[in-house]
Amino acid sequence: MSPREIKAYGQLAHHFHGKYWATIALIFPTKQEAASVLQILVGKWTQKENGLVSHCQDEELKEIKRLLVAYGADEKKIDCMSKSVDFSPKFHCTFYVD
Repeated sequence: MSPREIKAYGQLAHHFHGKYWATIALIFPTKQEAASVLQILVGKWTQKENGLVSHCQDEELKEIKRLLVAYGADEKKIDCMSKSVDFSPKFHCTFYVD
């Protein structure tokens, strides 16, 4: 059986209160697809309905960015501040799960 393709869009929120940290949200078509992808992600993620959320900084943020790029996200969009200092542009990922 070949892996299932699951598409999601994501967005990063910048937090500059004290030490910089970020919140990354990935939104999926269904709760079940979010749950399937949760099993293959690195870092600390929490499922909220059909979304996955991670609060991260420093090395964990770098690791999550590398993972998202591996799943097709545009590296320049993930933490871009060209249009807003609060939110990145939306980016897209495609995950493959068994």
